[in-house]
Amino acid sequence: MSMESLEKLLNQESNTPSVKGEWFSICWKPDAGTQDLLTIGVGFVENGRVHSRVLDYFERIKCLYADKGVYHAELVTSIVKESLRQNVKTAPIPQITYTQKGFAQGFTIEEVVSSLFEQTVALAKKIRQRDKSKERFSSINTEKLYTCLLDELKVISGIEYDNFTPPDSSIVVGQHELFIPFRDGKNLVGGLASAVYSNTSTIELSLLKAARDVEAAVKLGKGKNSSIFILKPGNELNKVSQEQTILIDNIMDKFDWHMKKQGIKVGSHTTFNGLAEEIYDWAKVA
Repeated sequence: MSMESLEKLLNQESNTPSVKGEWFSICWKPDAGTQDLLTIGVGFVENGRVHSRVLDYFERIKCLYADKGVYHAELVTSIVKESLRQNVKTAPIPQITYTQKGFAQGFTIEEVVSSLFEQTVALAKKIRQRDKSKERFSSINTEKLYTCLLDELKVISGIEYDNFTPPDSSIVVGQHELFIPFRDGKNLVGGLASAVYSNTSTIELSLLKAARDVEAAVKLGKGKNSSIFILKPGNELNKVSQEQTILIDNIMDKFDWHMKKQGIKVGSHTTFNGLAEEIYDWAKVA
């Protein structure tokens, strides 16, 4: 084979989508009397794993159904998220319908899920136009962080990927769900939290939930090598005041100190790739 032919072959392979699967829409029936169906999310099944994005912006719901509608939407979406984290592929309650849509593909899981969500969930489009003359803080929730990390870990860990990233990202104990996305069923107990928020209360809640879940899993004997992995704001801090930056740094330092007292390691980074490297290094040591 000539060098020219080999180069063409390599270019073709690099341009071939590596993520393939089936996707479904997530629809909610808010009022049994009207039979209206609202699309509130999407799911993408790749190699038996469910990846999803569910509505977390409810201004358009408020316009349609007032504050009562927002309350029900928040409740329903929390139930759906919990079910999907357990890798359940059927709707958890009668008001929710999963409709199979067919084949989807892309270069990363995040790319596929984001594209499907943006094309399908009209309720997620913001009502107010952003002031483009001002830079706005770009938050990243834990669900999106998890999806992006899986893309990075697939590349970094190769055939070891399935050893510490189970299809069900949560452990169910009675009526409680513990979000432990990184575990091997023997010794590893890895939690996850995003701290990429401008609101300090949101950061504290995100960290508190991760700490609660990991501490509970360790007490239940799920493993002794415990760690919580955190995505930190990084350059996004340039978009908030110096006072706010100091508050966020103090929250992170206090959390790190508290976890060390509990015997739980904390790994953090400002990029998806850097955090994925930390998770992989931790998993390899076990």
